[in-house]
Amino acid sequence: MLPLITVILLATVAAALSAIYLWSCDRGLDLTDDAATYMCMEHPKEVACLPFTDFAWTWPLYRVLGGSIQLLRMCTLACTAISAVAFCWGFIAFLETYYPNILELKYSSAILYLFLYIGGLLSFGFSFGTLQYNHLSSYVILTAGGLLLYSMHSSELSQAQQFWLFAAMGFIVGTQPFFKASSFFLFTPLILIVCTLHDLHNLTLLATKMGGFILGGLAASALAFSLLISPKQFRSIVKHQLYTARLFKWDGSVFGRHYKEMRDFLQNSILDFAPVHALLVVAPLLTLTGIAQAEQTRTLFLIIYLLAWAAFLYIIFKKKYHISGDAYNLHTMKMYFGLIAWTAAFIIYTWTAQNATPSLVFPDSTSFYTSILVMIAIPVVGAFGTGNYIYLNFIYQGPAWFALIAIQSFLVSTLWNVSWVFECSILLLTCIATAQVFTGNIIFPYRNPSLHKQNTKVRINNCTLKLDQETATFIEESREIYKRADRPWGSDIIALFDLPGMVYALGGVSPGHEWYFRKGFETKAMLDANYYHLSNVPKERRQSACILQHGDVSFFESYMDKLGINLSRYESIGETTNPATGFPVIFWIPKER
Repeated sequence: MLPLITVILLATVAAALSAIYLWSCDRGLDLTDDAATYMCMEHPKEVACLPFTDFAWTWPLYRVLGGSIQLLRMCTLACTAISAVAFCWGFIAFLETYYPNILELKYSSAILYLFLYIGGLLSFGFSFGTLQYNHLSSYVILTAGGLLLYSMHSSELSQAQQFWLFAAMGFIVGTQPFFKASSFFLFTPLILIVCTLHDLHNLTLLATKMGGFILGGLAASALAFSLLISPKQFRSIVKHQLYTARLFKWDGSVFGRHYKEMRDFLQNSILDFAPVHALLVVAPLLTLTGIAQAEQTRTLFLIIYLLAWAAFLYIIFKKKYHISGDAYNLHTMKMYFGLIAWTAAFIIYTWTAQNATPSLVFPDSTSFYTSILVMIAIPVVGAFGTGNYIYLNFIYQGPAWFALIAIQSFLVSTLWNVSWVFECSILLLTCIATAQVFTGNIIFPYRNPSLHKQNTKVRINNCTLKLDQETATFIEESREIYKRADRPWGSDIIALFDLPGMVYALGGVSPGHEWYFRKGFETKAMLDANYYHLSNVPKERRQSACILQHGDVSFFESYMDKLGINLSRYESIGETTNPATGFPVIFWIPKER
């Protein structure tokens, strides 16, 4: 097995290069998640309980670092490097067990292969440079997944070492409820199922692993409650979660919505690629009926495989290497799914047609199948549980499916003795992944353009960041308008809707909740949630706050009337336009002050 020091060295070099890049440019504050995070951490008492749920571990770290966004991003890089090391370590253990030749191919050295996975993590972690709960959740899941793979394939570990390894895993996963609780409730059963299948023949070892896992999880919870969360805050969290559960129920909850999205995704994937699926059925029949030779069928499959990559690369180039929006993420997820499904069908057909040795493709080992299950499941369980679309969250755990595509490409190369399939797949995946490091953030829903356009310095509270010219102008215009309100730093600003970043940039506080969502984001339940958060704010505070009207808010007027927020009692002090959405932003202050 490759020495751990080699993996650590490569991850450290990659992290250092990205750290220097991010530190030098100070780019990347967006108008939504980032700003909501920082606002919560600067005003934890005035805003909702979010810092003690999604950002429980970020908040004290932010304080220790003196409120520095740049230093906080360096910690993000460290988290990503750790997850890169853990995932690579576990996956290499898997390869050394079942496919030791995969690291010995002439054009696929260990360095290039590791670069693929580290690059994948760079792509969906380093380029964001944030500590949002989606990204932290990804680091947690990938780190724990890597440790799980390593535990199944390292014969060198003693029972005591397995105990402490699972204790570490339990501690890592134990932080998950504070980042994204629903993923915790999916990922933890996955670990239990995998360990049970793997160690059912050795109940003592299974009990040891589970004991360590439970101990680590309890330690994480104890630390959180003793250092971060007071009893009052805990009661607030429980109250909020119970209300949300009653409000959204199953159909409107993120679980229910993500279940529907996953179902629709699978159905649409089958329909979108129906001609390809038909070829996958017809090609074997041509061979079995004697109409075509196996060699011709192989050629047909290879053409399908190349067409799949061509379609994928077309999307990449069309979007100029940006992860740019929901449409891109949906197509990317479909392409990953399509490549895995098509290649799996190709492998099974080839294996049966050639009467290949079963162990060459499908090793007779429970560990092999449980490992494949882990790699398949990581993006799925990691994608559930936030307000974002499931295919956006899926992208963050992309390296696990990178691994599956690489394995399948290697098997195709082995079965048909065409090494270029594996080599080209590795090269393409590496290029796609690492290109993201230097070209940019998500545009939607995070409202950021690509990094090379972020070259205008703007002072955001105690940090100077570089933004694109349009966003910088938007912020400066908004500040000039807000000065007319003559309000001190830390005053209440209610942004309706989707402008926590503007509240943060103006030095304000969003009372009740850090981010009020527009109607189209989810369902009527989201409007009810907005009302719930605002209703918890004292009436005097609601009616004295500055209102930012972002676009049409008529659909929320009935709620505003109940809250005593009637715009007829307010006067406009100015208007500008949000360049990211094209919506007008109107500033309202009470007529009677």
